[in-house]
Amino acid sequence: MIFKVLKEKPHFLLAIFAVLFLLFGILSTSNDDNTLDINIHDTYFVISHSYVYWFFSLLFLLFYLFYLTFIWIKFPTNSFFKNLHIYTLIISVLGIVFPYAIFYDENQLYQDAFDVNLIIAIFGILFVFSFIIFITHFIIGFFIKIKNIVTQ
Repeated sequence: MIFKVLKEKPHFLLAIFAVLFLLFGILSTSNDDNTLDINIHDTYFVISHSYVYWFFSLLFLLFYLFYLTFIWIKFPTNSFFKNLHIYTLIISVLGIVFPYAIFYDENQLYQDAFDVNLIIAIFGILFVFSFIIFITHFIIGFFIKIKNIVTQ
């Protein structure tokens, strides 16, 4: 039954991931060793995972509220763009937050930072692409709404 609801209304996935990331953020505050390290040229960024979790939790919640508002005001949405946006957003965030889950070798003592940064960069590009999909989806829906108003 839950899979049927998620198939018909995939924006509920955003609410589920918002709650999960909020819980991860709250639970990761006790662990000070949990950081996301990003090396860009000669600058090394160290960000606590709790801040990353909270940021993405707010982002998921914001998009969930956008989609609920679209439904409430009867804004025309394209299911293909909606699904594409939601799934690329979730996949890209999971790739940014958990890069070692994608590239990790138990037998290798030293993980190459270049490979991890490359994975974060690839999923970062996918993250930006998901925003472009959302903006395109919004613009298409806006023009459909204007066309419906003019033809009435």
